[in-house]
Amino acid sequence: MAKTSLLIILFVLVAASYPAYADPGRGKEVFLANKCDTCHYPDTVSLGPTLEKISSTYKGKKARLIRFLSGKEKPIVFPEKFESVMEAYLGNTKLLTPEQRKDLADFIMSHGEKGKRVRLK
Repeated sequence: MAKTSLLIILFVLVAASYPAYADPGRGKEVFLANKCDTCHYPDTVSLGPTLEKISSTYKGKKARLIRFLSGKEKPIVFPEKFESVMEAYLGNTKLLTPEQRKDLADFIMSHGEKGKRVRLK
């Protein structure tokens, strides 16, 4: 409970300093802060799909990815794993501001564009 409260406070503080345009560099910060890198790697399959797989599946559908991150859309990548794995973590992305979700989506989508990928390390 205290951990969740701390996360909410952190998100509110970070959100207050966010400009209105999406930025994949800030999306990387959101990705790492929410421990998304525990299951999602750029090009290595782990517990979750790769960032390349997600970006190629959502190519031309970024708004749909943002709705998924908001909890308003069903997944189109590995939907069979959603309930058993990802659904519990979706609560974190629901707590993000709309700008943070856009930044996160831009970061994920950057993995489908040669030369534009925002590196994790």
